[in-house]
Amino acid sequence: IESGVDDSVSLYNSKWLDISSMLLFLGFFVCEVFLNYPAPGVWLAFLLFIVNAVRLIGWHTAGIWRKSLLWSIYLSFWFITFGFLLFAAADLAGISKYLAIHAFAYGGIGLITIGMMSRVALGHTGRLVSEPPASAAIAFALLIAGAMVRVRLPIVSMANYDIWIGLSQLLWVIAFAIFVITYMPILIKPRLG
Repeated sequence: IESGVDDSVSLYNSKWLDISSMLLFLGFFVCEVFLNYPAPGVWLAFLLFIVNAVRLIGWHTAGIWRKSLLWSIYLSFWFITFGFLLFAAADLAGISKYLAIHAFAYGGIGLITIGMMSRVALGHTGRLVSEPPASAAIAFALLIAGAMVRVRLPIVSMANYDIWIGLSQLLWVIAFAIFVITYMPILIKPRLG
């Protein structure tokens, strides 16, 4: 982020955040995969939410909102962080753990994947990563909207669950279609420079 924004910034990061997030995630993974007792996993997920939220607040600078390749990756990390909160809330508030999984997968992994593919496609073809096509931001925004539809709207109205699923799928397909239409010409042309 520091090297990607136009302004000179020094963002907060600390060793304790790095170490605690890794240890908490290891504990969370062991609890969820190998143990049949959910209580520790719930608390570890909540602590992972807090640690990662602190990290993301420390990483925030207004300059990221002017760079689609930065805000897409920043928001993907927020979706993963929000996924931990939803995971903790699943047992405490009675919501489906599948919403947390979709926050991780659709909002987190999906958005970071399209953001990184956009960046790598530019960099590896000799183009400036600081100047992505405008349509990339549209694809990112559609993916964010789709993740919100898939994760947030079922909490508000389960009666329309099938509609939310279909709409989120449509937004996913449109976002990745825009990516393919935008980046295919870049990827099949010779490298610049």
